[in-house]
Amino acid sequence: MKTIRIFALAGLLALMGLASAGVASAAACSPGAVYDPACDVDHDGDVDVMDIQLAAGHWNQNGVWTAGDYWSLLGNAATNPAVNFLGTTDNQPLVVRTNGVERVRVTENGLVGVGIANPTDQLSVRNTGAGRAGFFQTNNGANNAAALAAVVQNGNGSALFASVLDPGNSAPGLYATTLGTGPAARLEGNTQIWSGQLEVREDNHQIAIVDDNNGNKTWTLTSHQDTSGIGLWEDATTGRFVVAAGGNVGIGTLGPQAPLHVNQGPNNDSTDVLVTSPQFARMRMVAEAP
Repeated sequence: MKTIRIFALAGLLALMGLASAGVASAAACSPGAVYDPACDVDHDGDVDVMDIQLAAGHWNQNGVWTAGDYWSLLGNAATNPAVNFLGTTDNQPLVVRTNGVERVRVTENGLVGVGIANPTDQLSVRNTGAGRAGFFQTNNGANNAAALAAVVQNGNGSALFASVLDPGNSAPGLYATTLGTGPAARLEGNTQIWSGQLEVREDNHQIAIVDDNNGNKTWTLTSHQDTSGIGLWEDATTGRFVVAAGGNVGIGTLGPQAPLHVNQGPNNDSTDVLVTSPQFARMRMVAEAP
């Protein structure tokens, strides 16, 4: 009887040893501890996965860890611009943020907005914060012959050089300052209508300073290739001073017939030429043979 009890006790101790061998200690199976095979399967048959560390972008498929498609913070290699891109595929805009605030947005239609969440043009820039009032600054390097900025007409629309307008103004040309929706321009380029205080025309190589929208009080200066000369105008049809292309000077007439042609107007009986001097005044007229 004693022998049987001893064998039974030995068997029980052996079974307890096997059970304890299958149970890992708390320290061995804790996150960050040295790998212990006993942590793979516990005495209940459950699988324990502890402290699995993989590079960013990996995922598990059928028990195999695989690197997925991702953009690394350190840059990507072996990229193909035909298939690899930074953007969206679900008809949603792409947003770039800094400090948690949206800075740039590319809409699902391809419009780019800087400082604006709803751009209406190919590139819309808006500055609404305090500080600098300008939208952008361009600067070319030394000895560069290229212009800083240019707007090229594509041939399908109206010929516009540039436009700096109030959002509600749709008038053409180049405007430095506008009020309301009318063409009350301070600087207007390549225009067919005299509407502002300074105009530069391309059609007849003309520079004009116009007082108001009615074309009154005009001073014009044309190029050496033009035939109309230089003139000071009361309105669009009444000239006050003209230097014709041939060199004749006209006062009160648009077509001077002599080197100096003075026209008092139809409502005056005589035409006066007045020469004054604090010491001596003289006007000399010399007749030449025809």
